[in-house]
Order: sequence, then structure tokens, then C-alpha cells
Amino acid sequence: MEIFYTITLSVAVILLIMILAYVGLKLTNEQIADVAYPPNSKRCPDHWQNEKEGDKYTCKVPDKDSLNTGTLYGSNSLKDSVTGAPGYFAKDSSTNVSDRFDFTVDGWAGFKSGQTSECSKRTWAIEHGVLWDGITNYNYCD
Repeated sequence: MEIFYTITLSVAVILLIMILAYVGLKLTNEQIADVAYPPNSKRCPDHWQNEKEGDKYTCKVPDKDSLNTGTLYGSNSLKDSVTGAPGYFAKDSSTNVSDRFDFTVDGWAGFKSGQTSECSKRTWAIEHGVLWDGITNYNYCD
């Protein structure tokens, strides 16, 4: 009975090696596509509120001591590099609507020295320490 186990194990190991070699050869012959990753991104940075205003969406800037504010705030107010970014809307005290961004405006393309919209958003988010899934980990920028 012991010869049966030896033969069965030998055949199984040989088959495993052959299958793994075949899969390895197929994978090495595949064309590697140069694609951007991740293929999509969230509309707003992580932990920012996505608010619908009419037919467009804006992202509410969190309060100073909230999650994922990075270095957006100076002493008590937003930095000039934040308020000067495309799509920024200042707080409206008459309606009590807080600071917000519309990240879909055309101004992001080229906002950071000839970069695409996604790369400009990525640079802006990294400069201010804001985590943004799909943007701060975007790999298709220089």
C-alpha cells in the first residue's frame, strides 16, 4: 500500500510543477498595460461631507479639529493656499453654509504648473496633508 502513496504523491507534485510552470509562462508573455491606478476616485477627500447643491456636488471643509484637515488651517482660519484653490466657496454666514469645494471645476487642470486635473488635486492634497482615496495614491503623475 505504501507504493500507492508514493506514486500518487509523485504524480501530484509533477502535475503541480507543470501547472505552475504553464501559468508562469502565460503571465510572463502577457502584455503589461501602463494604466493609471486607481481607476476611479472619491468625489471628496476622506471624512469630508459630500453635499448636493442643486445639480452639482460640493465637499464641505471639516472644522479645524476634525479628521483629515491636515494643514488646511493656519491659526484659526483657512490658509491662503486653500482659499486660493479652484472651486473654493467661502463660508456664507447668512445661510450658515460652511466653507466648501467644488472639485469638478475646470480650474484644477493646470492649477499646479501644467499638471492634469487629477495630478493638481493630488499635489494640493499632499501639500496640505489631506488624505483622499483615489487621488493621493494616484500613480499616473510624474
